[in-house]
Amino acid sequence: MRSNPAVIVIIERRALIRDCLARCISDEFGCHVASFPDVESWQKISSDLHASLIVVSIIGGSNTLEDGHSDDVIRQVSLSETGAPVIVLSDADDIDYVTDSLRHGVRGHIPTTTTLNVAIKAMQLVLVGGVYVPASNFLTARHSIAKVGAGDETIMLTKQQSAVVDAVRQGKANKVIAHELNISESTVKVHLHNIMKKLRVKNRTEVAVKAGKP
Repeated sequence: MRSNPAVIVIIERRALIRDCLARCISDEFGCHVASFPDVESWQKISSDLHASLIVVSIIGGSNTLEDGHSDDVIRQVSLSETGAPVIVLSDADDIDYVTDSLRHGVRGHIPTTTTLNVAIKAMQLVLVGGVYVPASNFLTARHSIAKVGAGDETIMLTKQQSAVVDAVRQGKANKVIAHELNISESTVKVHLHNIMKKLRVKNRTEVAVKAGKP
């Protein structure tokens, strides 16, 4: 019985970005690339494909849930029965987001600040069993830590998370925060999600209250 050829799967909601990614990857790897607008579309025929690598794009909020969280999407793909390694393309540089992705089984995190050549090398590394995370993510986080609260309730936040907290305390909307910090709204939502987890709160009001404690 003839086996199906290996393919690289791309999941990206927007057609133009999806087609550009597919052409670049196909040219570099010389293999078949199958692209889909969402996880559900891919899962309908995943059993007929021998995926060797799955690239999930959450750039600018693509493939995120309605509340802006991509955790369940990543987990859903990572736990697929194909066993193929998963790489995430993202414009988020939050260290907590990266570590959470790895915890969910992701084998590579490629930010949009990465050049195409480096991105291709990262994919090649993951294909042979490696894990790729930009060292700059960890180096930046190491030198940009802020504290919220005091005593046993002290919580460590990255510099950008701290800036988001300050903006939330001022009552600023996500769109305004994104503009002032020069990041996307989806990245603001990721930061807020991680901040809420750290502070063990459920909404923005609780973030402002708890973060404002002396």
